[in-house]
Amino acid sequence: MSATRTMLALLGFTPFERRTFQAFFEHGREQGPGYEFTDDLWRAECAVADADDEEAMARLLHAGALVERAVLLGSTPHHGAALQLPRPINLLLVMRALDTLVGTRPRPGPRQAATPR
Repeated sequence: MSATRTMLALLGFTPFERRTFQAFFEHGREQGPGYEFTDDLWRAECAVADADDEEAMARLLHAGALVERAVLLGSTPHHGAALQLPRPINLLLVMRALDTLVGTRPRPGPRQAATPR
């Protein structure tokens, strides 16, 4: 994992969902950016929020521009978010979306053999 850690806020999830996010993000990959979880929205560089949780969305919207670097999960639409994904939560898609937000590129896949001409 990269030495650079991106500060990530999780908003509106159950304790079980938070632990699942944290475990996946700590152990879910060998390469790419690392994410450090924070409850301080002013330190967060990006966020994942439960779009169906009114209190979580109010906190995110109050944090200003952070909503533009947020991935929302759920069915309630909110203007200004970078991306919204439906439930059930697919952690791999969430991680890919965050990687895009922080400006990383996915690992290259296996190279295809060149076709002789």
